[in-house]
Amino acid sequence: MTPRFAASIAISLLASVAVHTASTAAACEVTLPIYEAGRRVGRVCARDARSRGLTIVNLSDGWTPRVLSDGPARDQTDRADPADTQPYRPIFVALADERLADVPAEYLPERYLELFGVPPTLRVLRERLADDARHECHGQIDDDALLRLERLVRSRGEDLERQRRRVRELAMLNRRLSRAAEQRGLASIDELAGDERFDRLLQRRAGVFEHVEAIRALQAHLRCDGLLSGRYGEGVFDPTTAAATELYHRRHAVFSGPLLTSGTRQAIALGSREADFHALLRTLRERVASATGLIEDGSAGHTWGTVLGRTIDAAPLRANAGQPPAPNPAPDLLSPATEAAARALGLVDPAGALTALASLARAGVHRVAIRLPTMPRYHARRMELRAEIDRGDVRYESPIAEDGRRRPMRVAHRAVLTLFARDGDDWKALVRWPTTIGGWNDEQVEAGASELRYKESPVGPRIWRQIVASPSWIPPSATPDGDLVRRTRGGIEPRHDVLGPGYRSAFGLAMLVHERRSDPDGGDVSLAADEGIRTHGSVAYRSILRGTSHGCHRLHNGRALRLASFVLAHREHVRVGVIPVRYSRNLRVGEDTARIEMTSRGYGFELVDPVPVRVLRGRIIGRQRTPITFPP
Repeated sequence: MTPRFAASIAISLLASVAVHTASTAAACEVTLPIYEAGRRVGRVCARDARSRGLTIVNLSDGWTPRVLSDGPARDQTDRADPADTQPYRPIFVALADERLADVPAEYLPERYLELFGVPPTLRVLRERLADDARHECHGQIDDDALLRLERLVRSRGEDLERQRRRVRELAMLNRRLSRAAEQRGLASIDELAGDERFDRLLQRRAGVFEHVEAIRALQAHLRCDGLLSGRYGEGVFDPTTAAATELYHRRHAVFSGPLLTSGTRQAIALGSREADFHALLRTLRERVASATGLIEDGSAGHTWGTVLGRTIDAAPLRANAGQPPAPNPAPDLLSPATEAAARALGLVDPAGALTALASLARAGVHRVAIRLPTMPRYHARRMELRAEIDRGDVRYESPIAEDGRRRPMRVAHRAVLTLFARDGDDWKALVRWPTTIGGWNDEQVEAGASELRYKESPVGPRIWRQIVASPSWIPPSATPDGDLVRRTRGGIEPRHDVLGPGYRSAFGLAMLVHERRSDPDGGDVSLAADEGIRTHGSVAYRSILRGTSHGCHRLHNGRALRLASFVLAHREHVRVGVIPVRYSRNLRVGEDTARIEMTSRGYGFELVDPVPVRVLRGRIIGRQRTPITFPP
């Protein structure tokens, strides 16, 4: 071989390699970093991640659950619109990122919305973890009295007045005992201990001191977080302190509302950094659920797991509603997947998480490829699903007895929703969540008048065919005008937060429409009828476990989003897009008037193969064996 010929072959080979490399690079438009044990260990072509056993997780501050994602949708003439977007999606993103200036006023620009289904972004959590001054402030507070406090504390009635008396009594006792100590040349009140003349006063002081100091410690924590402002009573759980406590609960996903409860104390006992780290793990879990298509959280078998040895959910999210475990329950798969993701990213403790989050932010990493536990065999892109709603114990009698007294309406077994997936020849129970059924509610019967009426949750076979993201609520004509307005300085205005779209909407952030089929055993669903019943999210997070509804099956907003997203991930569907509606209503409260104008019902999806749903009759208890009906 001549030198010239050998050179030409070498040039050809180099050119061939260059062409192949260029074509490969062009073919792989997106490469993503691979993370293991908190370090980047390589890159992978996005389309090859799955074949290499990797899962792509979205860490961006623009993340939303699948049901709130944008995408091409057909319009009313079945033509595709590639630029279709969800109108509420940017609002959800701005609320999650606490960019409240970007949230229109009618959407209630609020912070701390995790309880309402809007988890904070990683940027928000990074800044919370990095706030050393706030963490040092919390660390300097003596929590002993607060953590020893065992009783629930309210901010109203006798409870509030009793607290104020304690503060006054403590001040009086301190003055008397301080004078006595000063007269005896003692440095403090404590040095009076052992003097029989002051035993009774010291015992009285100890009895009130503990409670007052507990409230003062709570107020100090609220000040550290910048939540307590305005006028409030030191050592008194007054309305101002209660409102700040509710914000604290929302910040840390505590299901306690404006009360001082064991949940408050548990969150404080964690420490501020650890509590923020719990929030980070919960946010990561939602990203993992979205990336993997998992929903199994241990609720089906009452076997809720931990993440990095931590129980990251409040007790109400681990409640069983008095119901037994479902048959053939799936274990908690979300917790180990979340833990694997946390370890891969280096989010193993508060300090490590802050370092890892800062590194990801500096590198501009928005999506990563990580190795997660193997998916169960029944998981697939398309899964056969069915749902069951057990109404539990049902009481039809009126809550008002003949003598006008309120009748106790306690039940032992409350309603639960169970989602199943086909697993070979069997069905696997994926989740079993508490939900609601209809009950007695006030309804408007004529202008300015309302009465209690029973709203039934119909039993029997139904289907989920329509899923609606950020739904609006069209109020029934029986809804009192006063429930649909809020007072302003100039009169009244419609309650856009209740009407939707939004997390406070009567339908929450997502809903699945129940339709009754005319042929339950057949294949034709074209004649299925909408009875006005939905499985939907709810902002009233504390009432899911003990309240009723107007017939619908309410879930916590986060669970409604997770359910709707899971169904869309595993069932063939069509994006319908924005669902138009023309609705208006004049409202009058006293001499004031307002008008509702609505143009959208929300953003819709239609399942090509609907999910069968069966609503069970439950156990009827009490003398009244059938629903009490009323004239229309």
